[in-house]
Amino acid sequence: MPNEKHFNGRRHRPTMQASPLSTEEAELLEQGRMDFDNGRYWHAHEAWEDLWNS
Repeated sequence: MPNEKHFNGRRHRPTMQASPLSTEEAELLEQGRMDFDNGRYWHAHEAWEDLWNS
């Protein structure tokens, strides 16, 4: 059985809202995306790790 609450036959799906990214966070996200798209997976991980730790 799924571990979800049901109300009147509908699944409850919690809404999540992310905080807006700072300029520095947006740059790290984009750098990681560009590295990933160019096959530089380790570099992408490093950029995203900096973002996750910020």
